[in-house]
Amino acid sequence: MSSCPPAHFCPAHPDAPGLLLLAAVAVLAILLIVTAAAALICTTAEAGRLITRRIARARHTKERHAMTTPTDPDELTGSFGTARRIPRDAYRGTSPAALDGWVITAPGWHPLWSQYHLGVVTLADVPGAPPANITRPGATHELNVVALNPDHGPHTPTTILANGLRYLTPVNIAEQFTTTDDQARQLAYLCARAVIHGVLNPESADAPERIRAAWHSTIHQTLQHDHAPHHGRPN
Repeated sequence: MSSCPPAHFCPAHPDAPGLLLLAAVAVLAILLIVTAAAALICTTAEAGRLITRRIARARHTKERHAMTTPTDPDELTGSFGTARRIPRDAYRGTSPAALDGWVITAPGWHPLWSQYHLGVVTLADVPGAPPANITRPGATHELNVVALNPDHGPHTPTTILANGLRYLTPVNIAEQFTTTDDQARQLAYLCARAVIHGVLNPESADAPERIRAAWHSTIHQTLQHDHAPHHGRPN
């Protein structure tokens, strides 16, 4: 018989080897569980960080390409009127430099006519198009707005260019800037939307300098925002 108290392990205790083995197995199992749990926590945390990075990267990519994705609707409705995009095939033959165009119907801007054409053109050399009149050094594109002649209306996206663009002079808005073709198309969409929601005035008859200054500021601030190095980055 061992003189060790029953509650203590000692080499002379007859059950010591088995108890020691069980204790070792228990300790090893605990260590394995702790290690596995720690690994799981690290893996979960790393997975979370990876997912967060991927979401941020996807968001950045989506916002960075927002100006180049042709997902904008072709018809817009606002409190001041409607805007309808001209099909590309309608102006490719007659206006090869044109990139995008909208027929805006907004009766509230002038009492005698209600329709406008808003378009963007490239200032690059285009076969079949006359040389562009570049008034701003380094400009690559121009956005213009004209009042459509009511005597030849109502104008629709499919008929507006059938016999040439019939518009009133002088041109209301003619703003040149530097950007890409895709961003110029997106800019046209944004400006058309601004007109039918009452943000931009397409009619310059009453106060041409003030109205053209507002278009100039809006266009260049929009382009500067989209060209900013931090644009689209998550906070």
